[in-house]
Amino acid sequence: MVRSIRINALMLLACAAASTAAQADVALQTGLNGTWWNASQDGQGFVIHIIPETDQAFVAWFTYGETGGKQMWITGSGNLQQSPVQLDLLKPGGGALNASQPAPDLNTWGTATLRFDSCTRGSFSYQGESSGTIEIERLTPVVECSNGAGQ
Repeated sequence: MVRSIRINALMLLACAAASTAAQADVALQTGLNGTWWNASQDGQGFVIHIIPETDQAFVAWFTYGETGGKQMWITGSGNLQQSPVQLDLLKPGGGALNASQPAPDLNTWGTATLRFDSCTRGSFSYQGESSGTIEIERLTPVVECSNGAGQ
């Protein structure tokens, strides 16, 4: 009986370790650059750019206001030394098409966490004027990306 309990406990620990390993974040790399989306949210998505030379990640989020209909662009940047990447999100306002005046305003919108489970899947968790998590998948083809574990 005691031996059976020990074996079951060891099996549970092994399963938990395997599960944790399977969920490890992919290393932040330029192979993740491109367009990403959630197929259930057609017409919305992300452009993600990893910039190792400056240790920065840049995200442009193309979405809509909560009441619907009004297009909204939110941009964010974060330090690559953090994995997953923590982003400060800004929402531009004002401005005019193809004109320097009036100058656009950049207003703090909130924060987000960007993580990648593989070279083709990830998640974007945000908190600001609203909050949630969007499971994302690559829209553009993978050029060169390694599914190795994060830093």
